[in-house]
Amino acid sequence: MQVWKSGAVGLGLAILSGSALSHVGVASGPAFAGDRTIVDLSVPHGCDGMDTLRVEVDIPEQFTSVQPIDNVFGPATFETNSEGGISKIIWTKPVENALAADDHYYKLSFRATLPDAPFTVAALPTTQYCQTPDGNETFVSWDELPAEGGHDHHAAGSHPAPTLMIFPQRFPGWNQYVAPDHLHDMSIFDDAEIVWKNDVEAYSANPVTVQMIESDADVSVLGQIHPGETFWVKY
Repeated sequence: MQVWKSGAVGLGLAILSGSALSHVGVASGPAFAGDRTIVDLSVPHGCDGMDTLRVEVDIPEQFTSVQPIDNVFGPATFETNSEGGISKIIWTKPVENALAADDHYYKLSFRATLPDAPFTVAALPTTQYCQTPDGNETFVSWDELPAEGGHDHHAAGSHPAPTLMIFPQRFPGWNQYVAPDHLHDMSIFDDAEIVWKNDVEAYSANPVTVQMIESDADVSVLGQIHPGETFWVKY
């Protein structure tokens, strides 16, 4: 499984689907390159009003030392690749525990060491299974991958795979980075105080700071960062 590069892809989009009301996504906080971290997947809805009974997630091969975490579904199972690494995690709820309606939110988690690949996006293709009233299995595949460069947006009715943005390591205060790729979605820095480039371009999600940037005749709003450019981020 590949790690798809592009800071512009972001953290995933909340998409409405005809098969499920909201897509499976990543619900955990910022993930950092090379860290051992817990990744949380959110399952906000079942399939067409039916409770979710099983979830299978494909694990990128760049994720190492993967450990499934058991939850309300029960013990997690997994599949391995030819090298013995975990390539798929499966959470299965006993059929007799199925709820009468799609009214629960589920969080499914695993622990892994992330690749040392700052400003890349890892896709976690996921399949969600439910059971119809007559006992047949139905499913939704959340497996549409972000386009290279991140310019494409998923339309309503599509099934985007959950994605995890991998950030570089950070410290409180100023951090200096060099863009490994084209970063054109500045919202990946929305938890920062401010982003500066060349002392003349700045970005912030804070509306007051935005007003200050826009009122300064010597500074313009930062909209993108090109590969190889140096920039500063204050957290």
